[in-house]
Amino acid sequence: MNEPSPEGPDGPADEPEVTSGLPSVPEELGSILELMPEEKRQQALFLMTRVVSRTYRGPVPPADEMEKFKAVDSSFPERFVQMAELEQLHRHAMDKGDQKYNFDLKKWGQDKAFYALLILLAVILALVVMGETTVAGVLAGTTILGVVGMFITGRYFEYKSDKADLDD
Repeated sequence: MNEPSPEGPDGPADEPEVTSGLPSVPEELGSILELMPEEKRQQALFLMTRVVSRTYRGPVPPADEMEKFKAVDSSFPERFVQMAELEQLHRHAMDKGDQKYNFDLKKWGQDKAFYALLILLAVILALVVMGETTVAGVLAGTTILGVVGMFITGRYFEYKSDKADLDD
């Protein structure tokens, strides 16, 4: 097996602190490692890794991470804050656009439904004038009740759907 290279991407890696011939490891592991043959000990030390995962929410990292970024480039903290502000402005603009679109779409639908009902009422009135009261009554009863029922249930299901989205 090839020996691990002590060099990282940025040059030689820092050597771990060595106590009694072993890098700093918990005492239990140190006593186990001392019992191993030298070549196996080196392989075991190479295979042992410490995985650290840090997560945070939002676009701006915590202060200690921000200090590390500042050490790389002094403009990074300001750029993070600027990025967060721009993201917020974008998100608000998108929400505002969505709200306007939904409002315009509902208004357009209501306008068209109103015009359709006016045309339907004109047809029903023409049928009454022509003496076709039975046809006019059936058309008026079924169609108008259907349209009104659709508006009521459409609003009910829309409200129910919106409420379910809020619960998620």
